[in-house]
Amino acid sequence: EGGSCGQRGLRSKMASVLERHCTMLINADMSSGGGGSGGGSGMDDVADLRKQLESRELGEKMDALKKLLLLHLNGEKMDGMLMAVIQYVLPHEDAHLRKLGLYFLETVDKKGPDGAMLPEMILVVNMIRNDLVHANEYTRGSALRFCCKLNDAELLEPLVPSVRANLEHRHSYVRRNAVLAVHFIFDQFEYLIPDAPELIDEFLRAESDLACRRNALAMLVATDEPRAVAYLHENIQQVPLWSETLQLLSLELIRQVCRASPAEKGKYIQIIFALLASPSAAVVYQSATTLIALSATPTAIRASAQSFCSLLATQSDNNIKLIMLDRLLELKKAHAHVLQELVMDVLRALSSPNMELRRKSLNLAMDLITNRNVEEVVTVLKKELQKSSQTGSDQSDWAAVGAYRQLLVKSLHTIALKFKHVVGTVVAMLGDYVDDEQGVGTAADVVVFFREVCELFPKMRADVLSRLLQALNSRALVSSYSVVRGVMWILSEYSASPAEVRDSFTAIVKLIAPLPLRADTAQPEEAEEEESGPSSMAATKKPVVLADGTYASQTADESLTETGSSVPKLASKSGVREAILVSGDYFLGVAVCSSLCKLALRLGFIEGAPVELVNKVKAEAMLASASLATFGRSTAAPATIDEGSVTRLIGCIRALNGDLKADLVLASSRDAFSSLMDEKRQKDQRIAREQAEKNQVGVEELVQFE
Repeated sequence: EGGSCGQRGLRSKMASVLERHCTMLINADMSSGGGGSGGGSGMDDVADLRKQLESRELGEKMDALKKLLLLHLNGEKMDGMLMAVIQYVLPHEDAHLRKLGLYFLETVDKKGPDGAMLPEMILVVNMIRNDLVHANEYTRGSALRFCCKLNDAELLEPLVPSVRANLEHRHSYVRRNAVLAVHFIFDQFEYLIPDAPELIDEFLRAESDLACRRNALAMLVATDEPRAVAYLHENIQQVPLWSETLQLLSLELIRQVCRASPAEKGKYIQIIFALLASPSAAVVYQSATTLIALSATPTAIRASAQSFCSLLATQSDNNIKLIMLDRLLELKKAHAHVLQELVMDVLRALSSPNMELRRKSLNLAMDLITNRNVEEVVTVLKKELQKSSQTGSDQSDWAAVGAYRQLLVKSLHTIALKFKHVVGTVVAMLGDYVDDEQGVGTAADVVVFFREVCELFPKMRADVLSRLLQALNSRALVSSYSVVRGVMWILSEYSASPAEVRDSFTAIVKLIAPLPLRADTAQPEEAEEEESGPSSMAATKKPVVLADGTYASQTADESLTETGSSVPKLASKSGVREAILVSGDYFLGVAVCSSLCKLALRLGFIEGAPVELVNKVKAEAMLASASLATFGRSTAAPATIDEGSVTRLIGCIRALNGDLKADLVLASSRDAFSSLMDEKRQKDQRIAREQAEKNQVGVEELVQFE
């Protein structure tokens, strides 16, 4: 074990030495047989590799060279194999085998322990020089790329004349790699080619191949910026006709020049505007970002934002879309007034099924809505809501559809409270989603919105109450008990006229009817139109709605139904009663009794209300409260009612009897909600005031006119 640890340490040390002069790293599993160090001795492995390299079979040579390369890259000492590679691999006619040989030469230490160049490198340089003048252009290109991996001036100096000669080769592939080799040599050892910028400048002006021109211009940008700028100025009208790589390089040059000399910005604005119409998405994006960096005028910001929106709509990759939204969010911080014109383009991203993309686009759109475009935005969100209702029939899609619908509802909620003239439109739109079966969160958000509308917009209360009563009376309100509690709270707090109080009271009583609440009436009666079964013990099969809103087929004996073990916990008309008597949901029961108590007390304060009606309503509310408290303490209850619920029920009874002030019941929760809304309004006003101060232009600042 100690020997293996030492061997691993030696490999790690050798690998770190290799990294100083190697341009690649390839991982190999040294624990497997492929590493070649597990079975026999190291000398046997070297001998086998040498024998395979001397073989006449091309495949055997290639396998041996690959294994040799992996071993050497992972720290195995293979100094004795250099001559074998030079003798049996580099002279071979197969281009792929010679390419692997060049890879091996990249990793080999080219100097001895004394720091002097190895004698074998003379042969290597001679072979590379022969490849640089080879008739095959692929061989020349491989040799030129190998020159870009040599970090020793002694090896490169004999190759410089051949590298320069390749700049005039007839094939563009060779010239392209020759420019890269000249760039590398000049960058690492400038004294070897001191006239490289002049040489490449002449080459660039005479070259017609776009890839060669790109490499040449890249070298001038890195080594001689004035020459690159002069070439750009001479061909500035031709930039829109250049290739994508040349256009991107020219944009990089423009940014580099303007960063050093800001006064030069005006010379390049026109060409950047022209590049915004490029068919390349990369060029359009870089042009837009460059334009933003050079100019903050509304025209420049608008053109850049339009380009981002265009890419947002045309690109199919969600990562690109998210990047575009990030750029627009950055622009919004300082140029929100310009982006307000593009809010409809931003909302086009909602067509993507990606939830993160939808959320980010809606967050951006919420900050760009004004009185001029709010109706268009509401129309778009309405269409998206309708589309979400038509999709997601598959149960697996319900979660995604419900989350998206919930996001749309929250957005409409924000818009309606910010722009009062669209409240009626939004209320009519969301009224159909109080009983949403595909998402509990959607219905809960709609109820929260209706609650705030009733508090802030008294004229809308009648419309909201009628929609909630319609939902409460329908059998589709099965989403959540929290939704039922919210609906009952709104009805009990904002019902003002005798008709509204009567209708609300009747609808809530139906949820727990018949009264009183007793264990022997826990199960709902069978519908009259239901077909009679063969016997009370016969198995029946019927569709049921589960707690998450999905449908299922249920087969159960009626004897099991009587015990309550197969009864789904639904918030339908009979479901509220079952939840209280079978499941022991006393929190829901107290909410029902509290709502009935508020409505009964509110009816007593209405002038002209019939005394008999008031007494009857109070009696039913007291009966519901008393029977619930009695049932919760009986042995037939599934769980014992808590003392807090009993105290609340007793308080309702005392208020109905007149022993407790009615204001304590009627005004406490309403006052608390009003205080909450006041705090929220003050917070929103403070945020809006801070944003206005941030966007305010000082009197001493210059105003630019287009």
